[in-house]
Amino acid sequence: MARARRPHEPSSYQKQPEIPPRLRRRLDVIRAVIGERTTISQAAEELSIARVNMQTLVHCVEAAMVSALQPKSTGPTPKPVVEKQLEAQVVQLTKENERLKNQLQAADEMMAAAGEIIRALRGLAPSHSRSSSTHSKRPSKPTATDEDPERATLRSILSRVLERLRTTRDVGARTARALGIDPKTLRRWLTRLCAGQPIVKRRGGTMKAGPPAAETRVRDLVETLHGLSGAASLARSVDGVSRRRAGQIKCEVLTAMERDRKAQCAQVEITRPGVVRGFDAMYLPDGFALTAADGCVPYRTSSRHVPAYNAEHVAEVLDDDFATHGPPLVLRDDRARCHVAEPVVSVLRKHNVLLLQGPPYHAQYYGQHERQNEEHRRWCEWHDGVNHIDQTVLDQMKTALNDHWLRPTLGWRSATQCWQARCTLDDDRDELRHEVEQRAARLRAHNISNDLAMRLAIEQALTAKGYLRVTPGRKTLCE
Repeated sequence: MARARRPHEPSSYQKQPEIPPRLRRRLDVIRAVIGERTTISQAAEELSIARVNMQTLVHCVEAAMVSALQPKSTGPTPKPVVEKQLEAQVVQLTKENERLKNQLQAADEMMAAAGEIIRALRGLAPSHSRSSSTHSKRPSKPTATDEDPERATLRSILSRVLERLRTTRDVGARTARALGIDPKTLRRWLTRLCAGQPIVKRRGGTMKAGPPAAETRVRDLVETLHGLSGAASLARSVDGVSRRRAGQIKCEVLTAMERDRKAQCAQVEITRPGVVRGFDAMYLPDGFALTAADGCVPYRTSSRHVPAYNAEHVAEVLDDDFATHGPPLVLRDDRARCHVAEPVVSVLRKHNVLLLQGPPYHAQYYGQHERQNEEHRRWCEWHDGVNHIDQTVLDQMKTALNDHWLRPTLGWRSATQCWQARCTLDDDRDELRHEVEQRAARLRAHNISNDLAMRLAIEQALTAKGYLRVTPGRKTLCE
C-alpha cells in the first residue's frame, strides 16, 4: 500500500510528455529496438544514421529507464551539506548586517542631534543650510516641517535627552556647567528646540499690523512723497501704525515703485559690434582720461591720458581710435562744446561718421558709458598710484576689463573675444548719411528742432537696418 502524502508535500505523479512530431518516428524506432522487434542495424538504416550513433541512442534511453526505475527514499530531496552551511551563513550575515545598520543609524542620529543642539545654542544656522556661513550669499533653505522623518527623529532624541535631564539632576547640572548656563535655562532651551521654536527669543513685544485704512494711508503718503519721509514721520502722520510697521510698509512700497519704474523703461539694444561707439571723459587728479567703447559689447577701444579736455586732444584720440579699430557708423557723445568743435567735426567728416548727441540735461542717454566710467573709477581706486594715474595705468585697466572679465551677458566670454568675432561692416556710409539727412528734413518740416530731428533720423535709420532694437512699449531715444 502506498504511503499517504504529507501536508504540503508535492505529488510524485509525472504527466505523459508531449512528443514533438519531428521526434515521433525516432522514438517509435527506439521502442521497436528495445522491444526486440527490430535490430540496431535495421533501425540505423531506417533512420539513415550510423549504427554507432543508433546504438548510443538506445543505450541512453535504457539508462534513463533504469534510473527512473531505481527505488528512491520517501520525502523531499535532501539538500547537500555544503548548501545547508551556506544558507545558514547567509542568514547569520544578514542578521549581523541589519544589526550594524541599526547601530550606525542610531549613532548618526545621536551625532546629528548633538550637532544641532550645539549649533542652536550658539545661534548658528542649521548644518544642512548653505547659508550657515556668514559670507554666504545664497538664501537659506526652508526649515524642516513636522512631517519630515529626520525632524521627527531629532525631536524624539531631544525629548529623551530632556526627560533624562528632568529626572537626573546631576546630569543636567554637569551639562549646564559645561555650557556655562543655569540648568533651568538648559531645560528651557531644549524644550524650545523640541518644539521647533528659536532658542533665544527677541526681547520686546511683537510687531502688529495696524488698521487697514491706516496702512493704506501710509502707503499713499509714501507714494505721494516718493519715499522722502522717514518711518517716524509716517508713524506720527497716521494714527494706529507704529514706527517699525511704517518703516516696513515704506520698504514694500519703494520696492513696488522701483519694479514699476523698471517695467515702464524701454531697453535699447545695439545688435552688432562696431555700429555705435561711445566717447566720454573721466576726471583724474592730474588730468583726464578720454575713453571710447563699443555700444554693443563693453569693449574699450581706446583710453588715453591727456592733460586738458579740449577739441585738439579729443580729435587726436578719435582719429587714432578710428584708424586702429575702424570707424563706427555713429559716434555717441555728450553735449560738451569740444565735441562739436571744428577739429572733431573734421575727424568725423574724414571717416564719414555720424554724430549722435543726446538731449540736454538727460544723463540717462549716455547711461551705458557712464556705467563703464564707474567701473573705471572703481578700478583706479584700488591702484597704488591713484593720485598719479598715467598712460601705463590706463593701458593696464583697459587690458584687465577687456581680456580678463568673463561676463554672463556675453555668454561667459570676455569683451575682447566678442569684439574679435565681429563681422565687418559693409554699409555704404554715403547712402546712410543721405538717408539720415532726408529723414531729418522730413521731421524738420513738422516744426521739430534740428537737434531732435537728427536724433530721431539716426534712430530710425539704424532701426531700419536692424542695428538698433527697442523693446515693445518703448520710448524713443530722445525721450
